[in-house]
Amino acid sequence: MTAFAEVTALSAYVDAVAGVRRRAGAYTTNLFVDPAAVERWILGGALRHAELEGTSLFLRRDRWFQHLYVSAPDPEALAAALARPEVAREGLLTVDLLGSQAAAGQLAVPFAANGFKPYATLRRMVRVAGAQGASEEASPAGTAAPEDVDAILGLLEASFDPLKEQLPSREDVASAVGAGQVLVARSGEALGGLLFFETTGLTSTLRYWLVAPGHRDRGIGAKLMRDYYRRCPAVKRFLLWVIDSNGDAITKYHHYGYSPDGLHDLVMITEGNPQ
Repeated sequence: MTAFAEVTALSAYVDAVAGVRRRAGAYTTNLFVDPAAVERWILGGALRHAELEGTSLFLRRDRWFQHLYVSAPDPEALAAALARPEVAREGLLTVDLLGSQAAAGQLAVPFAANGFKPYATLRRMVRVAGAQGASEEASPAGTAAPEDVDAILGLLEASFDPLKEQLPSREDVASAVGAGQVLVARSGEALGGLLFFETTGLTSTLRYWLVAPGHRDRGIGAKLMRDYYRRCPAVKRFLLWVIDSNGDAITKYHHYGYSPDGLHDLVMITEGNPQ
C-alpha cells in the first residue's frame, strides 16, 4: 500500500500547501512551480500527494522516475516525513533545491539524512535587455510546426539528462510549439538545431538550446540565439539554467550577455526501496 493518491483538482493542491503554511514554524519548501504547469500535471494524471508527519509531499511522474516536491512546517517535520517507508517504496526520486549555494546546502540536510545524494548543481544566469554580446544582425530562423513535435522531443531526450534538466513531456512540447516558442533550424528534412523558450510578461526563460550532432560549426546556434532576441523586443530580463560544471556552455552564454545571478539548483536523487 502507498500513502500517495492522485491529485485530481488544482484546488486540492492549493489547499494542501496552504494548510501546511498555516501551521508552519520554519516553513521549508521547494515548491516554486507555475500553477499552469501544476494544472497540466493534474490533467495528465501525473501528480500524486501524501501528507506525512504534517508535511505535504507531491510526486510528479516523469519517464522512469518521479520528481519530489515538499511543503513542510519545519526541517524536522520534513526529515520525519522523508524517513517514512511510504517514501522509500516510491523508487527513484529526484528533488530540486533552490536558493543561494548556502541556502540550498542547508535545505539539503534532511534529504541527505534520508538517502538522497547530490547529482548535479545548476546555476541561473540572467541577461538584461540591451546587454552587450552577440550584437550581429539577426538572420531569421523558423518556428516549429505541429508535425515537428516528436522530432523535437527525440532531440531533447538524446541531448539532455532528464534527471538534471527537467525535460518537457510531449504535451509540453506541443503546447510550446502551438505558442510559437520553439525555434528550429532545418537541414533538409532533419532538425539541425532548436531553441525552446517561455516568455511571460517582461521575462523570457531560455529552456533548451542545442545543435544536433553532425550540424555543428555551421553557425546554427548563433542564428537561433539572435533570432530569439529579435522575437522578444519587449522582454526586459532573459533567464536560463545551466549545469555548473558545463564550462563550455557557460562561456557561450557569457558571449550572449548572460551572467550568474547567485541562484543555484541542487539536484539530489535517491533510488529508494520499491518493495
